[in-house]
Amino acid sequence: MYKLFDISFLNDDYHSAIEKLKKGAFMVVPSGPGLATIDKDKRYAEAVQKADFAIPDSGYMVLLLKYFKRINLNKFSGYDFLILLLKFILPL
Repeated sequence: MYKLFDISFLNDDYHSAIEKLKKGAFMVVPSGPGLATIDKDKRYAEAVQKADFAIPDSGYMVLLLKYFKRINLNKFSGYDFLILLLKFILPL
């Protein structure tokens, strides 16, 4: 996990996120625009900060962290994660 704006971002893989959800964890996927205005939108900030974990879906944020802070955070593809989550929820 990596904390950014007091949000616990998962720095692992899709399966780790699914395992946390299976155990009842609450996940958020903060938006780029939401993070850009997090200091002004206290309700949004509180909502994402209280989640058990977040997955980074913003490639731009991950890129900025890598180049300016030397933090390597794994970016999740929201689409790929959704497909995996649906396979877990609706096994065929």
